[in-house]
Amino acid sequence: MKQIYTGYKWRPMTPEEIEIMDATRLRPYKLEEPESGDLYDGPCETDEDEEFYSFLRSLNWKRQ
Repeated sequence: MKQIYTGYKWRPMTPEEIEIMDATRLRPYKLEEPESGDLYDGPCETDEDEEFYSFLRSLNWKRQ
């Protein structure tokens, strides 16, 4: 799952964010001291993350 660091926590990226972000900035690991805008592509760390990401996907599906 692709995630972005917002300055205080990691959160799943929306489909729109995934389209516009530079893929070369994606990392397969989370940085020890991330900065706002850092990108991560890897497994969900919690069930809550996966539930939120599933919710975002459902919103995108309904819009199309």
